[in-house]
Amino acid sequence: APTDEMLAEEKEQSRRRRARKLGRSATGRVYEHADLAAVSREDFLKITAGTTDAIKAALGTRGPERTEEQLDLLFELLRDTHFFKFLRTPAVQKRASQVLQLRVCERDEILFEEGVIEDTPLFYIVVHGKVEGRTRGRGTFVLEPGAGFGEIAVIAEDVRKQRRTATMKCLTDAVFATLSQLNYMEITSGLEDQALAS
Repeated sequence: APTDEMLAEEKEQSRRRRARKLGRSATGRVYEHADLAAVSREDFLKITAGTTDAIKAALGTRGPERTEEQLDLLFELLRDTHFFKFLRTPAVQKRASQVLQLRVCERDEILFEEGVIEDTPLFYIVVHGKVEGRTRGRGTFVLEPGAGFGEIAVIAEDVRKQRRTATMKCLTDAVFATLSQLNYMEITSGLEDQALAS
């Protein structure tokens, strides 16, 4: 006769099979009371399309002409990337939000190739679309909106260390917020100046 443990395991396996059939990438359990909301993929895409359009409009506006609302929106985009966790002071946040640029790419466009040293390397934040990264020996990965990449070449002071560590290719039409190495250096020197003044 099956034990309680065997029945529980069978129930868990059945739940996982149902989740895979429904195309779910994750499942969850509620151990305490929780208020949950569900949004269909179609509704989620409609909601985020408005944000994408607002970010695109902000990036399309020259830095000094951006409104406070646009600067706040771009700062939120920056703050959510692992690369910009150090942006704590309002002046530096505003400066970073002013210098971001818009880049729109088509499906199958290659942004950069592994091993290449670029004249003006850029850090990218995916605003819309999907990007595939491919590295020799480490396989492939996919990045979606909110993800940032390309920081290694941007932060490297030695030109030999600016080689791209992956080939990045657009899987869909895509929109990016970009930051140049020169602008990154200006922002970080501003941080150093503030640290010395404190």
